[in-house]
Amino acid sequence: MPEHNSQYLIRITAEQFKNVKVIDFMPNRYLTTVSGPNGAGKTSALDAVFHALASRKTLSPSLIRQGQKKGYLRIETNTHIITRHLDEKGGSLQIEAKASNTLVKAPDDWLEGIAGDLGFDPLKFMRLKPEEQFEVLKALVPLEADIDDLEARNEADEESMTKKRAEAKRLEAARDQVVIDKSLPTEPVNIDELLKQAREASEFNAGIEREAQRRKAELNEMEIIARAMNSRAERMDELKAEMLRLENLNAADKKQLDDRTAVVKALEPLAEPRDRSAIDTRISEASGSNARITTNNANKAQRERFEKDVDTIKAELETLQEEVRKRKITIASTLSKAKFPVAGLSFETIVEGSGGRERKNPKKIITYHGVPLADASTAEQIRVSTAIGMANKPELRFLLIREGSLLDDNGLAILEQMAHEQDFQILMEKVDTSGKVGIFMEDGTIKAVNAEPEAKPEAAKKPTRSKKNKEQGELIQ
Repeated sequence: MPEHNSQYLIRITAEQFKNVKVIDFMPNRYLTTVSGPNGAGKTSALDAVFHALASRKTLSPSLIRQGQKKGYLRIETNTHIITRHLDEKGGSLQIEAKASNTLVKAPDDWLEGIAGDLGFDPLKFMRLKPEEQFEVLKALVPLEADIDDLEARNEADEESMTKKRAEAKRLEAARDQVVIDKSLPTEPVNIDELLKQAREASEFNAGIEREAQRRKAELNEMEIIARAMNSRAERMDELKAEMLRLENLNAADKKQLDDRTAVVKALEPLAEPRDRSAIDTRISEASGSNARITTNNANKAQRERFEKDVDTIKAELETLQEEVRKRKITIASTLSKAKFPVAGLSFETIVEGSGGRERKNPKKIITYHGVPLADASTAEQIRVSTAIGMANKPELRFLLIREGSLLDDNGLAILEQMAHEQDFQILMEKVDTSGKVGIFMEDGTIKAVNAEPEAKPEAAKKPTRSKKNKEQGELIQ
């Protein structure tokens, strides 16, 4: 039997509490059954113990039996007497130390220190959903870190990483669709310079053309002058009277002709026209080439942006992966250091309905030696659930179990065995109309007190288990 400074219940008294008229009995040292038909007051009897030991300042007047104005709860342990007087104002709490006959100064604090979680019911715990069991046990297990927060942040980062991976793939695909012609130069041809050269050639050729026209006009003028001279020579004989005037005119015209002749003869030959067809061809080719170069350079810039975006996302992914890794290490470390009430218990996150690139329905559950507790045998679940409840009791080694009718003989034997092995006291409610089981109640009062075995029961029959589970060892050491 374990060694500890335990307290246990010696006597339970209640009057005018909920469905109870009056009860007064001494529970067995290990297992006490409160039986009776439905509505007999069994639940109220267990509630009386719960409310008497619960650390709270006041109790609701609604807990007093209907039609009454006052109620009374009294629990005697091996060291103290706990008394609650109930009235319309909530009542009062008094705790007396039996050894010194003195009152405890802070009774609620004292109850909180010895009673632990009175509301923990092993059978109710067994019927909870796996994720609900996890929440209950997590509240009982002190952890160095908030694994819920760590896993929630990991889940958010995993979702973010999934989106970033998809975005990186999208950018890489878009990048790969951008075609770059490596044979093209980076700098486009300077069309402006070619156009300038073309304009200069056109202007030069236009100058030649203008000079040619001017010279042609000059020759025409010379021809006109020559025809005039001939005409006047012919008329000289006829116009002798005008000869002098005409000779003077001729002399003047001859001088003008000589001057013009000298100027024309002094002119250099006309230059050959320049051919601009090659320049025009180069301009046309450069325009097409420059369009391709501009498009290619834009593609290159776009590809570089894609590369930069991909590198940024990959860097963010690496950071997130490192954060997730650190949190997983913290979670693993936290769980490895956690002091679970039962050896072999742990927490695990499972994912149901996973598909595609997203995780769906992550759930936290309790495992026992690596196997989900919900998959363990009924006997193992009873042992684990009861051991959890027992481990949560600092000093008052006492459990309330509702709906004991759900237990078969093997389950009941397991409870009796554990109560003896762990030096615990269990008060269990059970529907039974025979009147031959435990504390038998009818109409809010005790009708019979049946003796129950106090000797240590035989070990409960264990169901067949696989070789692997056998090697895990017994639950309670």
